[in-house]
Amino acid sequence: MATFNGTNDNDLIIGTLGSDQIFGLAGNDGIFSLDGNDTVFGGSGVDIIIGGGGNDNLNGEDDNDVIFGDAQIFGQGGNDTINGGNGDDVIFGETGSDIIYGENGNDVINGEDGFDLIDGGDGFDVISGGNDDDFLNGGNGNDVLNGNNGFDGLVGGNGDDRLFGDEGNDILNGGNGFDVLFGGGGNDELRGGNGDDELFGDAGDDSIEGENGNDILNGGDGNDTISGGSGNDRIFADDGNDQFFGGDGIDLADGEEGDDTLNGGNDNDTLFGNLGNDTLLGEAGVDILVGSEGNDSLFGGDGDDVLVGIDPAVPAFGFGAGEIDTLTGGVGRDLFLLGDNGNIEVNNGTRIDIERENPEVYYEGGFNSDYALITDFTGGEDRIQLRSNDQFSGYSFGTISSADLPSGIGISFNNDLIAIVQGVSFFELFSEENNFLFV
Repeated sequence: MATFNGTNDNDLIIGTLGSDQIFGLAGNDGIFSLDGNDTVFGGSGVDIIIGGGGNDNLNGEDDNDVIFGDAQIFGQGGNDTINGGNGDDVIFGETGSDIIYGENGNDVINGEDGFDLIDGGDGFDVISGGNDDDFLNGGNGNDVLNGNNGFDGLVGGNGDDRLFGDEGNDILNGGNGFDVLFGGGGNDELRGGNGDDELFGDAGDDSIEGENGNDILNGGDGNDTISGGSGNDRIFADDGNDQFFGGDGIDLADGEEGDDTLNGGNDNDTLFGNLGNDTLLGEAGVDILVGSEGNDSLFGGDGDDVLVGIDPAVPAFGFGAGEIDTLTGGVGRDLFLLGDNGNIEVNNGTRIDIERENPEVYYEGGFNSDYALITDFTGGEDRIQLRSNDQFSGYSFGTISSADLPSGIGISFNNDLIAIVQGVSFFELFSEENNFLFV
């Protein structure tokens, strides 16, 4: 094994084709280790280190260094171990499966080809995995990590990080800090970690969990599973048939397109099914459930919930035309909406913003083909909201006798069925004056 020692000046050191030990010492050195399993220490100064072929151990040490794991001019590669040391370093793993430590300083690291393990260390690092399956750890500082091709694992570590999975089925974990994660193509797993994070699944069937903090979660294309974790989260499904779990905190979830399942979890949640045939579960807390377009199933769970099968804020959806929605309030004093006066204010003072002034009766116009099925009305506790200037004017009630319809008490407006109420007798429905709310 040959040993080369530089000077305190600016040196050019070229190794042999065997296994060398090279010490650059002080000065701005250029070191080419060539072939063999070499060990290189750049020392202090701004050094350029090129490993060449073989499995090399390259150490930039102090100051701002540029390190190449393999010299492309030889067309060879190796499995290298590279330490950036102190300073702002630029490191290229080149071919081979490399282990790279940026250590201190603001480093730029590219693993390139091979299965690479990269740790940015302290500082603001920009790390790219390159091709193949890589593991990237940003370490301390506000880092940018890009997995590129392959099935990659990305961990932001401490700091406010930006993680891009890019192609492949990737695992992204923001760690501590306010992080932004993009899954990219493939079926990805995204974890926000601690802090108020923003997670975007993008294409593919993704698993997304906000974990701690007040997070913004967007599934993107594909059939995604999204969990808010703790904190007050905002969840958007985008395309696909998605599943939501709000977890703890006051959550806002929008199913957008597809047949989605939304679970609010604990606390007071607001769930919008949007397009498709959706299932909304408020669970614990005072929840607002809005089914929107499609044949939706709403379950309030525990708490005093508000259930709206249609979307009162989007006239283009037709206010229930062609829909059959199933509304189950669960435990608590629930409010079932069958109409409004142009504004909706629920019993806890929360408003559902709608951009119109005209009153509407829901599920009107389809005769028996569209209605809300209220499955568990409890007289003296639950209420049904109707649009009327003169209480029951225009409304009629009767026991359903058609074999084509569910059993219960029918509510019609101008002889057009708009709801079927189950769980209560005709007498019980009208024995309590507070069973109906007129607006």
